[in-house]
Amino acid sequence: MKKSSTASTLFRSGLAVILACGLMLPTSGIQAFGEEATAADLSSPAPEVATSEDEVAPEVVFENVPHADKIESLFEAIDGATRPTVGEQAIASEEAPQDIESVEDTLEVSDKADDVSAVAGGGVSAQADTRAADYTKNGLTVSGGTLNTDFKDTGSAIEVLTATPLTFTGTSTYAIHIRQGVKADVTLAGVTLTGASTFEVLTNQTGSGEGTYCYLTIKDGTTNILQPGSGYGPGLRCGKTSTLVIDDEMTNVVAGGSKFNLDDIITPKMGKVGYDGATYDGTKVTVTSPLDVLDSANPGTLKAYARPQAAGIGGSAAEDSGTLVFNGGNIVAVGANQSEANLTRTADDGTAAGGAGIGAGNMANGTITIFNGGNILAKASFHGSGIGGGYCNPSYFCGAGTQNPNAIRNTAATVGNKSVAGDITINGGYIRSYSAGHGNAFGQACCGTNSGKTITVTGGTLLPWSNSGYYDIGGAGGNVIITGGSIRLTGAQSGQAYTGNKFQSSDNKAYNAMPGVEGRQNVFMFCIDLSKSDGIGTEPVASWDLLIGGLRYEYGAPSYFDDGKLYLWLPTSAVGKEITVRVKKYNDDGTTQEIEDLIATPEDSSGAGLGKRWISYKLTDDFMAENEHLFTKYYDGN
Repeated sequence: MKKSSTASTLFRSGLAVILACGLMLPTSGIQAFGEEATAADLSSPAPEVATSEDEVAPEVVFENVPHADKIESLFEAIDGATRPTVGEQAIASEEAPQDIESVEDTLEVSDKADDVSAVAGGGVSAQADTRAADYTKNGLTVSGGTLNTDFKDTGSAIEVLTATPLTFTGTSTYAIHIRQGVKADVTLAGVTLTGASTFEVLTNQTGSGEGTYCYLTIKDGTTNILQPGSGYGPGLRCGKTSTLVIDDEMTNVVAGGSKFNLDDIITPKMGKVGYDGATYDGTKVTVTSPLDVLDSANPGTLKAYARPQAAGIGGSAAEDSGTLVFNGGNIVAVGANQSEANLTRTADDGTAAGGAGIGAGNMANGTITIFNGGNILAKASFHGSGIGGGYCNPSYFCGAGTQNPNAIRNTAATVGNKSVAGDITINGGYIRSYSAGHGNAFGQACCGTNSGKTITVTGGTLLPWSNSGYYDIGGAGGNVIITGGSIRLTGAQSGQAYTGNKFQSSDNKAYNAMPGVEGRQNVFMFCIDLSKSDGIGTEPVASWDLLIGGLRYEYGAPSYFDDGKLYLWLPTSAVGKEITVRVKKYNDDGTTQEIEDLIATPEDSSGAGLGKRWISYKLTDDFMAENEHLFTKYYDGN
């Protein structure tokens, strides 16, 4: 307990005098004072998360860094962190000073004068039900809202009942559930959940009303881990008919709009903001603003790990994924039996582990997946896709005992023996997606297709990886459309023709438009390398324009340089024409700097084309005179 303030001390002294004199205060007066005290600041400290028996994970600290350095902080948050085991994560809960078995409910209320804690051994009092106090159970704390009105304790989970904003912290085997049909506004501010269920946007199975919807915000600077310790669930479940939007604290919604209306979400156009006005939080943006203005300078991290049969983020066993929208944050989604430590793993982990990193569970389909921003790392189970569909071999159809009772579950007949990846749209973000062996990085899983569906890239930076014999982007019978962005395919080298498996579609090619659209052309890779000439590394693209033959070409902006390189996918009509790339870079202070236009001409569509600026030097007369011997050659008549 912290030291009491002067006001609190005087009040306690006065109350003692009154009681000593034998006077009695009216009950209503005491209650009124209590209500006034609990109306003050109800904050609680963020919990520490244990990552091993010998050490505690250091607090993830992000500086308000300039744009040019931001990506380094993002990578450090994802790649530099250690994935704890379930047993290690449970240490914090096991070492808690109170016995959670014997205490039914704990209320923690903090005002400006003093810390006040109340424990209700047999349940929560009627007064507690009527006030918005922090509520803690089994190490999981929820702030905001009112118990039994905005959320309830089910005995194994905190279930969200209304759209009232709620913030969660703590380490627990409890889960967070969004009740069927509810529209929820949830913030994760430092949680580690390790129960059989961790976070679920429950499926609205009643058939009435709208589907369940969750706008999930990752609090800046925090690390959040969703790692089921048993069972067959996703780290973060959102199945068919439900909608999940993940964002950082820079809310990507138009001013005056609703988080619960997908039409109000700022959807990038051609790799730029594509919207004139203000954001939900008041940030002024324009149609041509770069996408990183919609990112927090210090985004939080969310890690979601799948159990067998499930996706890291998306569907459970035999469950199609819901509508998934990624607006911001550092997101890691890992399939069963996988880890960030071995991203290109090709050893067969068993047919039971067939969920996507992001998307469908085993024996299931992806539906609608949209990336508008964020730093994304997805890794599939062995037979799943990095982002897209789940494994679909009916000979290994997952048993009923592995299936979530809340899900709309597929059967071998309803899934048609062939899962689909669904419609995947990438408008922005820095996205690394890895298949584990038998599946595509973006698209279909082993034994799947993407018949009748489309994968569209309008902007952003993609770094897929797929195993030999599989594809980076696409699915059988589907479409792959590229109108922007930088896409470095598996094994691609700048300045070299690329002969690997690129795209899987109805003809295994990618185009700049859908079938039947005038001007539809096959696209080819053309690499721009500014790493040495301009000292550019992996950093945001500050502004973007592309010209082909002197005319502006509507090609969506990449979000980041990849080690100073941009892997563009241009229409075949660009062969033999002058390509002009106009970009800006960020200075260390966050201001932008003009870069000299890069002009190059692709000679063919092999993918070997390389735009590289030559550095010119002008030698002074003095230098020439002092080094005349270096520039003089005896003429021998040849």
